[in-house]
Amino acid sequence: MNRLKRLPLVYRIIVPIAVAVSAGGALSLVMMYSSLSRLQEHAIEDAVSLLERQVDQRLRGAYQAYQGMLDQMGDACVRVAASLVGDDVVREAYAIAHTGDIDDERDPMGQRARELLREGFGQRLRSYEALAKADLKLHFHLPNGRSLSRVWRRGWQTKRGSRKVDVSDDLSQFRKSVMTVNAERRPVQGIEVGRAGLVVRGLVPVTGADGRHLGSAEVMHGFDEIAGRLCQSESDVCGVFLHARHLDVATKLADPVTNPRVGDSFVLTAATDRGRMLDVATPELLTRGLEELSIERRGPRRVAAFPIEDFAGSHVGTFVTSLDLSADDAFLAQLAAEEDDFLVSTLIQLFLILSAAIAVVLMVTFLVARRTQGLLSGVVRGLRQNSNGVAEASTRIAAASQQSVEGAVSQASALTQASANLEQLASAASNNAEAANEVASAAQDASGEVSRGAAAVGELTSSIDDLRATSREIRQIVGNIEQVAAQTNLLALNAAVEAARAGEAGRGFAVVAEEVRHLAQQSAEAVKQTTELIEKTTQQVKLSADAAGVLEENFARIQSSTERVASAVGVIHEASHGQATGVCEITAAVGEIDSLTQGTTAGAEHTAAVASDLADQAERLQGVISVVAQLAGLAANDNRVAAPRGLSAGTGGRA
Repeated sequence: MNRLKRLPLVYRIIVPIAVAVSAGGALSLVMMYSSLSRLQEHAIEDAVSLLERQVDQRLRGAYQAYQGMLDQMGDACVRVAASLVGDDVVREAYAIAHTGDIDDERDPMGQRARELLREGFGQRLRSYEALAKADLKLHFHLPNGRSLSRVWRRGWQTKRGSRKVDVSDDLSQFRKSVMTVNAERRPVQGIEVGRAGLVVRGLVPVTGADGRHLGSAEVMHGFDEIAGRLCQSESDVCGVFLHARHLDVATKLADPVTNPRVGDSFVLTAATDRGRMLDVATPELLTRGLEELSIERRGPRRVAAFPIEDFAGSHVGTFVTSLDLSADDAFLAQLAAEEDDFLVSTLIQLFLILSAAIAVVLMVTFLVARRTQGLLSGVVRGLRQNSNGVAEASTRIAAASQQSVEGAVSQASALTQASANLEQLASAASNNAEAANEVASAAQDASGEVSRGAAAVGELTSSIDDLRATSREIRQIVGNIEQVAAQTNLLALNAAVEAARAGEAGRGFAVVAEEVRHLAQQSAEAVKQTTELIEKTTQQVKLSADAAGVLEENFARIQSSTERVASAVGVIHEASHGQATGVCEITAAVGEIDSLTQGTTAGAEHTAAVASDLADQAERLQGVISVVAQLAGLAANDNRVAAPRGLSAGTGGRA
């Protein structure tokens, strides 16, 4: 503090302002960096969320496309089967079969009907396959659930061990679709597990010309090719998994080499890329996908699993589709790098702008302070020179008075010199009065400038108080938001409890309640971060208010010093007026010298008293000048700067 007081006025003004402006600029830069960092994080999070939503939409679109393909295949199978059952060959074959014993798998009439169907539809079925560009199989059934003819097989129907036999084998134990179409006598379409796995089937009842139910016809389409159709690019992978409980029917899938197991419950039946599919398909994912659509991230891939339902609505397996996200990850990495580069360049630009602004503010402050110091220096030097003149004049008056007292004889000869001295003294008094008026005017101007500076600081303090009040209001609003988030979290927990009580019917609502609770927790965390930021802002506002208070106190001290200078100038003015009065009295005394010699001694004594008063006033003026000089940062003997006009030292030399 003592070192600061010893500094010139320019530096005592500019140093605190430089520190305050630099601190404010650094704080602004830190706050901008924090804000830009948060914006960058939010932008990247939004980009990640957008890409995830797009990928999830593609996966859900694949689920919908799967359902559409399945419906199209089932409809096509039903249409083909319906177009065949009205053929005369079909009715003739069923009429032959019904003339025999349909419960006997080796009945000769059934064998004749089987041969007739093979001859009549073998070539026609191949034509349908070429038209549909698919591997279609035609199967006729008897109403008791036995197979009448698998048209695509020549000379045999089924295997008994390793031997092929041509019989009407019983399907009633594992072909529920056959039993359904013959029991309900309506078309049935959809998926059903067969010996080779999952098959899309379309079944229609066969009716005779007399309206009698004869059996059913079935057209089958391979299910596994759906996996190839759903993959939109080479990087996508699709696969079909059958639940292991159906292996007693799908006996051809029992070999774990050709059909690998995933856990204990699933068998891979088909995949566009078996290796990559086995990498992403976990038992947990397949189990969740068996019940509902499930999407998760597995390394660089996004995987969706959804249930495969048979014609009766039972879940028999899981369909898995996987999308490669390597390109999306590379895009996000590039986006993050670009955001980092943008943040760095923005901070550099902000730093340069703030540095330029601080430099301009400091330069303007330096020029104003330098100008103020120059004015004060001129006033001080003028006052110092005039006070020296007054001191010299008082000394001369005292000497002249002493000479008058010592010898009245030499009074006549000294009268001429006294008259000349009186003229110089009158001129000095007049100059002192003019200088005092100019100094008073300058002191009033300086006082006005200081008052305006103090008013500006007061407005700054008021603005900081308003900012502090606004911060308190924001804190109250954030508190309200925090209460709302807490209440939302409580309501979400209550909703989850009620959904759990509702059981299966409330499962969807429980998921929504859990998401609401997560959002409430995220809101509470955001409120917490906002509160911390407001607390930091409040602390910085308090520091700014303290700095403004110190600045206001400095202006108050400057204003007090200015008032003291004005008071000193008033004293000088009064002294100058007294000096003029003394000169008048001396002039009158000189006029009476010729007639009143006795009054010479009394006049000389009076003049000596006046000179003593002038010396005292000059000494007090020197003290005031020292204070003002210290404020202006001048040395005690610094007279290098010329005094303002009207305050030159020459006025004192003529006393």
